[in-house]
Amino acid sequence: MSSQISAILPTYNRPKLLESCLLSLYEQTFKDFEVIVVDDGSNDYEANFNKMICELYKERDLKVTYIKLHKISGTVSI
Repeated sequence: MSSQISAILPTYNRPKLLESCLLSLYEQTFKDFEVIVVDDGSNDYEANFNKMICELYKERDLKVTYIKLHKISGTVSI
């Protein structure tokens, strides 16, 4: 059975903030939810930390999916 609630967490070069947020979600009493972390073009160094943090919480039985977006530039489209 899939979760009824999805928490979507956008992140960009902030692994400590991501970890704090995942810890807060992990400590919730309601457990039937999933977390989708969307890494919006973090540099490779920070993205690796983000992915490791997600894997750590996945091992703790939090339903976490990590998605890394590969952006070239955040400029306005024409």
